[in-house]
Amino acid sequence: MKKKIITALTTAALMGAASTTFSDVPRGHWAYDAVTQLAADGVIEDYGDGTFLGNRNITR
Repeated sequence: MKKKIITALTTAALMGAASTTFSDVPRGHWAYDAVTQLAADGVIEDYGDGTFLGNRNITR
C-alpha cells in the first residue's frame, strides 16, 4: 500500500514539474491559465527559449 501511495505522489510531482510555463507570461496575466493549458495539451509550444511571444502572428 505504501509503495502505491509513493508511486502516485512521485508521478503527480513529476507531471507538475513537466508542465510548461513561459517566462514572458506572468502568473497574474489574464491569459496565463489558457496559455498554460494549451501548452499542456500540446496545442502550442515555446520558441525553444521558454518564451511564448503572444504578440506575434501564429501559423497553422
